[in-house]
Amino acid sequence: MNQRPEKVNTPQRAHDNFFIIISISFIELFLYVILYVYYAFSFVWEAHMKQETTIESLHSKKKQILQTISELGDFRQGSLSPRYRKCGKPYCHCAKEGSKGHGPLWMVTRAVEGKTVSKAIPPERVERTFEQIERFHQFQNLVREYTEVNIKICDAQLEAGKEASREAEKGG
Repeated sequence: MNQRPEKVNTPQRAHDNFFIIISISFIELFLYVILYVYYAFSFVWEAHMKQETTIESLHSKKKQILQTISELGDFRQGSLSPRYRKCGKPYCHCAKEGSKGHGPLWMVTRAVEGKTVSKAIPPERVERTFEQIERFHQFQNLVREYTEVNIKICDAQLEAGKEASREAEKGG
C-alpha cells in the first residue's frame, strides 16, 4: 500500500503563509482606509455645500421678509373695543336698568411708556382701524420670523467657523 506522505508544515512554508496572510490584510486595510477617507471627505464636503446653500437660502428668506414688511402698508398698535357710557340724565334710555348706555364709542387702546393711552375712533373708521391693527399683528409675526432667520444665519456661520477651525487644526 502506497500511502501518500502527509504534508509537513515546515518553518519555511509557515513563514510564506504568514506573509501571504499579512500582505492580504495590509491590502484590505489600505482599501478600507482609502474608502474611509473618501467617505469622510464626501460627508464633510456635502455638509459644507448644504451649509452654503442653507446660509444663502436664509439670506434670501431674510430679504423676502423685509420685502413683505415694506408692502404691509399703514398699521397701528393697540386693541379696538366698543365702549358704552351713561350720560347721567335720569330720564334718558341709558338710565334704565339693563341698558348698555350710549354707544358704541369705539376706542383704540395701547400702552405708551407704561401708561394706557386711548383714542376715540369715528364709526366710519372702525373697519379701517381693525385692518391697521391686523397689519400690526402681521408686522409682529414677520419681525419674529426675521429674528429667527437671523439667529439661524448666525448659528450657521458659527458652525462654519468651527468646521474651518477643525480643518485648520488637522491641516496644520
